[in-house]
Amino acid sequence: MSFLDEFFDGEFFRRLGARERRKPGGKSRGAPPSRRLEKLGFAIEPALARLLDFVDRHDTNEIGPLGLFEIDDVLAGAGNALAFMLEQPFRVDATLLHAFPLGTTGAGDLWLVSLAPHRGRHEVFLFGHDTGTIELAADSLQAFALAVCLSDGETKATAAERRALVGHVRTSDDLDLPWLEAKPPGKAASPAPRLQGRTRDLRSTLNGYGRHEPAAAEKLPAQPLPAEVQDALLRAYLRGEDAVLGPLLQRFARSPAALVRDTVSYLAQLVDEGGATTFKQRTARLLGPANAAAKAALKKRMAAQRVAEKKQRAAERAAEAAASKARELQADGAHRRAVDAFRKALTLTPNDGELWAAMCFSLWSLERWAEMRDAGEQAVRLDPESSYAYQQLACAYAGLEDDARTIQAGRRAVELNPKNAYAMYTVATTLLMNKDPEGRSLLDRACKLDKTLRADAKADGDIQKALAALD
Repeated sequence: MSFLDEFFDGEFFRRLGARERRKPGGKSRGAPPSRRLEKLGFAIEPALARLLDFVDRHDTNEIGPLGLFEIDDVLAGAGNALAFMLEQPFRVDATLLHAFPLGTTGAGDLWLVSLAPHRGRHEVFLFGHDTGTIELAADSLQAFALAVCLSDGETKATAAERRALVGHVRTSDDLDLPWLEAKPPGKAASPAPRLQGRTRDLRSTLNGYGRHEPAAAEKLPAQPLPAEVQDALLRAYLRGEDAVLGPLLQRFARSPAALVRDTVSYLAQLVDEGGATTFKQRTARLLGPANAAAKAALKKRMAAQRVAEKKQRAAERAAEAAASKARELQADGAHRRAVDAFRKALTLTPNDGELWAAMCFSLWSLERWAEMRDAGEQAVRLDPESSYAYQQLACAYAGLEDDARTIQAGRRAVELNPKNAYAMYTVATTLLMNKDPEGRSLLDRACKLDKTLRADAKADGDIQKALAALD
């Protein structure tokens, strides 16, 4: 397995998981995206299938310059796939380029994943929504994943990561990796650049930008892509070339690709309805239902968004009040009541790592070690860069007398914050109890950082015995 594969399968999904929350019940609203794509007529590699299925089961979020789309916004479900495509310009562009719209940049440009894998890899393109240009950004989904993680400004590339990306990713305003070259990583193997030129006038018409009749379709290859079939069918319909359209509808009526079959059935119905013979009439007939559906869907989404935002604001206010009450109780030493208040707050904001860590102190005061360990593990999962969270986890393991994990969590806390005296003290005392000489020097460093700890150490008979045993 290559470095890029290992990163994609492990660290990339770990970072996605740290940024995203599981949807209620952990279920999608339909068949998994990988299966839906297969039904539509696309054979994809396991890496893309895993990513899309993961996104479908979780609330979407951003990672670096990649703002992931909701799956149901980009992938047709039970309805007609052509009608779904026509509702949004970005769907038209992606579908006719034989690509999947994975997400957007901060500027609104599209990240497109080729649906024609080459040597087991899916190329990733950047499509300019204003310019209509398409550029190869990465020669694989795995390379793209590493690049977006390094572009998030949170981590610095290691030498191994730099070597892994050289020649595979192009630096740009969106993938800000200045140590890479600003030229494409080789020639694209995907048909997307070719289709970008071939379908430009048709996409302009379908997206409402162009008012001129598109050119006649090019000759189809023996085994055409779904995008090529759609291109030929839509051009023949819009141009009123029924003598060309009829045989095409017959030829592809039994296509194994649902995307093609849906296009055939949609256009066949429009032809059967009659009454539209000119380009202007056929354009209105083709796009009318889609425009109406798009407006209705937008209105519904906006209403749902307003309701969701109202609920979210109410939940945030309730969570803030509950958390404030919990901290007041904790400050007053009422730790049992504080734990109950923290748990109430966490039912409202379960992904607040700081709140999980705060509850740990009351659990420590009550010596409820197992609960403290569970809370500490949640805290470090949600906030993996928090020294305090790891400190609390180390204290929980110390209470459970799990020395190995105490030392591991404590060292991580000190690594994140070298001035975390209490985490250092916890590691030091655990090492001393195990007769490790390193404990003495660590204890001395901790006491210099926090002078109150020296009095604690002198008052602890076990620590004094352990120190004496090292003399």
